[in-house]
Amino acid sequence: SPPGSAGLFSFYEGSNRTAVRLLHEEMLDFVAYVDSMTAARLNLVRSVHRRIQKTVVALWPSAHVHRYGSFSTGLAVLQSDLDLVVTSAPAYPALEKSPLAILGGVLRQQRWCRHVQNIDTAHMPVIKLECVDEEARSRPLQVDITFDFASSPSYDGGDTSKRHRFMAHKHRGLTATQLVRDAVLSLPSLKPLALLLKQYLYEQGLSDTYTGGLSSYCLVIMIISFLRAHVPSLPPSRAQTSNLGAMLLEFLTFFGQQFEYHKMGITLRNGGGYFYLGVPCPTLVIEDPFDPRNNIGKSVFAMYRIKGAFNHALQTLLQPRTTPYTSTRLSRIISGKSQASSSGSAATATRAATMAATAVAVPYHHQRVI
Repeated sequence: SPPGSAGLFSFYEGSNRTAVRLLHEEMLDFVAYVDSMTAARLNLVRSVHRRIQKTVVALWPSAHVHRYGSFSTGLAVLQSDLDLVVTSAPAYPALEKSPLAILGGVLRQQRWCRHVQNIDTAHMPVIKLECVDEEARSRPLQVDITFDFASSPSYDGGDTSKRHRFMAHKHRGLTATQLVRDAVLSLPSLKPLALLLKQYLYEQGLSDTYTGGLSSYCLVIMIISFLRAHVPSLPPSRAQTSNLGAMLLEFLTFFGQQFEYHKMGITLRNGGGYFYLGVPCPTLVIEDPFDPRNNIGKSVFAMYRIKGAFNHALQTLLQPRTTPYTSTRLSRIISGKSQASSSGSAATATRAATMAATAVAVPYHHQRVI
């Protein structure tokens, strides 16, 4: 077990059963609300997916556009982007115009696309845009489009040295999505915790990877590891009805007070857990489930702001009384609105992506598994 975590779940379950049970019920209500709002946006999600698929196929008949990420795992919140990946697009020589530039140029001409940005300085270059349904006049949908060039047909005798530099990066969006889907099915508490914590971090301005925040995928891996390491003793009969309030408080206690971010790493290996680093790391360390050599948390340099936010949420939820302005415990930490300024401008996103791409990666080493 992680240091200092023994008995926390039982403690929160028994310390104030009424309050913790009410928090459990509020979390279920929140999940139902988010699910209803997400369902209302699915028509726009499907419409945008079809339109982009049609645009891509018109450029490259052999290509396909796949949906991955939150809208495919059932973990989308109100502000979630639609993540799309283009597979089997031609692998262009380095001196020719890149597929990102070609597709971005075509999308800029579409009336249903706005604010199209090509960010090719990121580790995984992306086209960011906003899509609208002119007839329904619904809220615009933010879309991220990436390319999986590992699936691209070779050219020039397969001489990969002539490809664009970013074609060497392996895209794991689809495999990661399947991992999360499987975890959602096997861990009933994952979805409520993920939806709530995603919304909270968004409102705190700590969910943007361009500014050192915690990505949705990194957060989900943290929760999966936490649930496997902290709640293994619950019998199967209790897994479906476990107190979500107690689990939330334990998560906030561990990652808001006890976890040593610069000394410890997070892994899903051997059932999930934590390990000490051989060398302190200035960013969060989360072992890539598909490549233990890769740290998927290497862009999370605001980890101590994240730790502080988790601790603040814990202390706020543990306050004994609500106020006329916060009639429920969850409303103390979630307002439904963003409290951080947007970082969506092309200049800001490009500068941040450049900083992340040129940052020196600090190697991490397993020292002792906890």
